[in-house]
Amino acid sequence: ANGMEMNLFFRTNVDKTIDHADQPLNFTTYEHSYGTLHGSILLDGKRYYLTKAEGYMDHMIPVGEIPWPMYMHGWTWFEVTTKDYQAVAYAVRSLGNGYNNYSYKHLTLLNRHNGKVLAEYSADEIGINETNWKDESKFGRKRPNRVVFSAPDLNVSVNAESIIYFNRSDPSSNSGFVDFRAFQPNNATIQFNG
Repeated sequence: ANGMEMNLFFRTNVDKTIDHADQPLNFTTYEHSYGTLHGSILLDGKRYYLTKAEGYMDHMIPVGEIPWPMYMHGWTWFEVTTKDYQAVAYAVRSLGNGYNNYSYKHLTLLNRHNGKVLAEYSADEIGINETNWKDESKFGRKRPNRVVFSAPDLNVSVNAESIIYFNRSDPSSNSGFVDFRAFQPNNATIQFNG
């Protein structure tokens, strides 16, 4: 952006985890659990120093000759951090899934303090309940305001309060995607009974 300069670095002391799927989207993701962000941001000539910034980082690598093939309907990704836990979920929908089902589901629960994996769930172990759907008529898509991922001993709930839209489609080549990014600053929950 104009008038902005960032000098940031992410520090983690834990091993990365790996997430991978072949279908409907062929990808490999390297995930670094809980870490801290350090550095400064220059906005319109004024420098701001980060005093407390925590988070999660991943690096998704599409595999294959055509990096983001259009034979999928979409995906949901989230990271939720609470006092003791961090949950990371990926769910990918094929074209036949529409808005109601997912061909690929993976959920990882980590100890926030040391990054150790406490539990992993996949496929039918995971329930996804998306409610309060909103039509995004400009993009011909819809998105949920509330998402709950559940497993036999885990429940993760997110309410999307702030949405940013990225329209990266190219109508001339019938390719691209629309990205709805949400952020919930407070009150996402992780309930773990393991």
